[in-house]
Formats: sequence, C-alpha cells, structure tokens
Amino acid sequence: MERVLGKKEGVEINNSILASRIQTVADGLRDQENHEEAEKLFRKIQTMIGNIFGEDHPAILSYNGNIITCLSVKLNKKGTSDQDKDEIKRIINQIIDKN
Repeated sequence: MERVLGKKEGVEINNSILASRIQTVADGLRDQENHEEAEKLFRKIQTMIGNIFGEDHPAILSYNGNIITCLSVKLNKKGTSDQDKDEIKRIINQIIDKN
C-alpha cells in the first residue's frame, strides 16, 4: 500500500497524477464513511499538491474542502467530547483562514 500511496524508500513523491489517484482512494473511503482514513489521505494529497504548486495555489482548495467534510462528520459524531469538538473547530477555522 505504501508504494501506491507514493512512498518509496522513505522519500515522498510529489506528483499531481499520483495525487489524483490517491484522491480516488480517499473519495472511496469517504463514501464508505471511513472518514478518519479518508482525512489522512486528503491531508497527504494536500501536502503533495502544496509541495508542487505552493500552499496558496487554488488547486489545494478542493483538498481543504474534503478535509473539512471529514472533520465535520467527526465534529457531529455522537460521543465526541467537547474538548475534541473545540480542537476540530480550531482546525477547521485554520483551514478556512488559509483560503
């Protein structure tokens, strides 16, 4: 799996085509309601795209939106502590402020 996700001997590969393929996997995980794993992949893609184009490039916006979607599910999940909710809100606001 690490080979598919772009890890080769501990080196991160930053490739927009690879990022697109990983997004397909992340979208599938999100659709299966595996939001935690999807969020991890969306964050990985966000980093890859940021390394390629820069963190202020518009290409990163869709990945930010996907991360916010996953975090929103976690925020509204029953049993999430108030402390965790506050942290999730802080992260969401950080992402929004970057845009």
